Amino acid sequence: MMTPALPETSGKRKHIFIALVSAVVVSLAANGIELIVIRLVRPSEQALTWVSDLVIAVVLAAAIYLRLDLQATRMRLSRVEQEQIVVDTELSLAAEIQSSRLPKAPAAGLGFSWAARLRQARKIGGDFYDFVPVDPRRWFVILGDVSGKGVPAPLLVASVQTLFRGLSQTTDDPAEVLRALSKGIHDETQGAMF
Repeated sequence: MMTPALPETSGKRKHIFIALVSAVVVSLAANGIELIVIRLVRPSEQALTWVSDLVIAVVLAAAIYLRLDLQATRMRLSRVEQEQIVVDTELSLAAEIQSSRLPKAPAAGLGFSWAARLRQARKIGGDFYDFVPVDPRRWFVILGDVSGKGVPAPLLVASVQTLFRGLSQTTDDPAEVLRALSKGIHDETQGAMF
């Protein structure tokens, strides 16, 4: 789910406000540290100037570091957001391709009608079905669920569907199709758990 982007000016105002608040907090902290050092050490006037300059230098260095870190964090976040957009786009395209590979239900006939519907739990998945006519009165029907999630499952589904359709053209014996399909899946996945 995408959230609407904040207007550019609102984001800039927020960052300016945070920077001002941070500057005030750092300044107050620096003054407090300076007073503690003066009370504990009781430096001479020359040393007092040195302590004051040192505290200002440390505060300035901290402010510069925080600014650079904020910029780097924003850049990393921007890259992550861009990468996420690319992944979401690719997954949406993969989902469209996957759903386009599912066959339409065959026309009604021989006293019954067909229906098929698949809704993946995620954008892409390992669930599938297929219908292949053996002859005008017989069909091979396959329902499957590849274990696992993510991209590997639909890739294997595509292979299984292709293999099933090819095997269905070579024999009309369901047991032979399943035996050859099982062997083909095992060979393709090198026996991995699917």
